[in-house]
Amino acid sequence: MSDPYRQLFRGSSAAETEDFIQAVRSGAWSEQKQFDDRWMAAYAAAQMSGPALRWHMSLPRDVQTEWSKLESALLDRFAPNPPAAAAEYKSVLTLGVTKMIVCLSPYL
Repeated sequence: MSDPYRQLFRGSSAAETEDFIQAVRSGAWSEQKQFDDRWMAAYAAAQMSGPALRWHMSLPRDVQTEWSKLESALLDRFAPNPPAAAAEYKSVLTLGVTKMIVCLSPYL
């Protein structure tokens, strides 16, 4: 049976990286393995090729075999900058906290 979530990953862009992470998560859900860090890491590794495969092979063993660490490493290496929407949300959140502090202060 073919795996609809299988996606060859080369590490060519931030968008490809985010799509790959989502594909790994979806594949794990479909197999009821979403809480199995080692299974997810092995599933991801089996889909890497080219520069991503060589990068993966250079990682420490614990990063290679634990999805939570591998997922962070993937984002750090292949998608280091957060999307603009995330940056905007963070600044709106910060602005909201600042406004709340100002509103709560009886001296301002």
